[in-house]
This record gives sequence, structure tokens and C-alpha cells, in this order.
Amino acid sequence: MVLGAADGLPASAAEDVRAALRPYLAGEARDFVRLFPVPLWSFLHWALPDGAPRAHAERAHALALLLHLWDDHLVDGQLPLTFARLHLRGAVWNAFTASARALCAGLGAPEDRVREHGDTYLDAVTAAGDPAGGLAGHCALFERQAAVWTLVPRVLEETGTAPGGLVAVVRNVAVAWRLTDDVSDLPDDAADRVRSGVWYALGERSRELWTRGRADAVPEQELRAAAARLRDRAAVLLREAEDAAGRAELSGLRQEVSLARQGLTSG
Repeated sequence: MVLGAADGLPASAAEDVRAALRPYLAGEARDFVRLFPVPLWSFLHWALPDGAPRAHAERAHALALLLHLWDDHLVDGQLPLTFARLHLRGAVWNAFTASARALCAGLGAPEDRVREHGDTYLDAVTAAGDPAGGLAGHCALFERQAAVWTLVPRVLEETGTAPGGLVAVVRNVAVAWRLTDDVSDLPDDAADRVRSGVWYALGERSRELWTRGRADAVPEQELRAAAARLRDRAAVLLREAEDAAGRAELSGLRQEVSLARQGLTSG
């Protein structure tokens, strides 16, 4: 599906897109969703009953994951912007919304859900973080940025197709993943003056040093304490996700969240 997203482009543009997409195809399985924590995509396996419109749900959610990843890497410069890559972004968006609308139609859900989640996502990815909101505000902003990931679980929940709790699982795992990623990226984010979760967990003086490109002057003890705050918050979010999966009686999903908690919050 991923490499096929370049179909229909002129040959030179298609090759540019395929070359940019290949690094996302991890391992022998060539499955880009494995770049994400397992519960962010495996919930469909555990929650969808027989007879549910699995194809539309799986395609819409896979495209949501790809869309978020592609947008993130275009914005932060990890992928240099070209016409073909910009065109692909539009094609993925259109395919995502079409699959999501088909899912809503098949389950009798309001089609407005697609617009609602899309608007929330687009508003959030262009919003500047509020320093006054601190770490909680940083987490709340990423919840909104994950709106394209919570669309499919919300539709499944609201139509009674799957048990409640899926939105909470996906939302909490997503934010926890973001926080632990911020910890992992601390040296690079400090060098690039990125206002990551670590920045929000620092005191005002240290934030100022970071913003001026002087993160090396921030006391090491304070940096370690900020990173610990992020890991602790991620652990709380994942425990809540684990509880939500348990209440939904999705034992397989609960186990996968537990494993993700051990992997994401260790270190």
C-alpha cells in the first residue's frame, strides 16, 4: 500500500516518492506500522469482531499513521520538500478521508466525524505550544495532533462495533510514545532549540538557556529530573491505557500495552 501511493505520478516524481518511502518499510515484513508502538495499530486485531468492515478500518488507520509520520518529517526537514512529496501528502490525505468516510457509511456513523478529527489535527499541527501550559499543555497539544489516530477507534466505539476504551488506549499510548521520544531526542532537540517535552519540564531559567542555544549550561541534574518527569508521566498514561483495555475485556491488547509500558519507560 505504501509504495503504491506513488502510482499515477509521472515516472520521475514516482521514483522520488518511492525512494523517500522505502526507509519507512521496516525489516523483512516491509510494514511501516511497525515503526509505531504495537498497541497503536494492533487494537484493530483485538477489537474488531467478525463481520466488521475490517478493510476500511485497517486502511483508514494505516493511512492516518502514514499521514502523521509524513507530515512530521516534512515539517521538521527530515524529508526535504519536493513537488512529488507534497503531492503524495495530498494523495494520502484524500485516501485517508475517503476510507474513513467509507467506514462511517458502513457502520452508520456520522460522516462529520471525519471532518471533526481532520480539523482538530490540522489546527493542532500548526499551533504553537504555550509555555504557560507546561508539560500538561504539551501533552494536551499532542492529544489533538493524534486526532487522526483516534478517529477509527472513536467510530468503532460510538457505533458499538467494538467495546469502549479504544480511544483511551490509542490516545494514551500515543502521548506516552511522544514523551519517551522526547527523552530519546534530548541531545538533538537541545542542539536545534526544539521546545520538546523536556523543555516544558525545565525551570524558566533553563528554558531560556535552551532557547538561546545554551542547553549545555543547563544543570545536568535538572535535565535528568526533567527526563524522569516525562518517563513518569508516560508510565502513568500507559497504566491508564492498560486499565482501559482490561475494562474492555481485551486481554491481548492489555498485554501488549503492558509490554509497551515496559519498553517505553525503561531507562
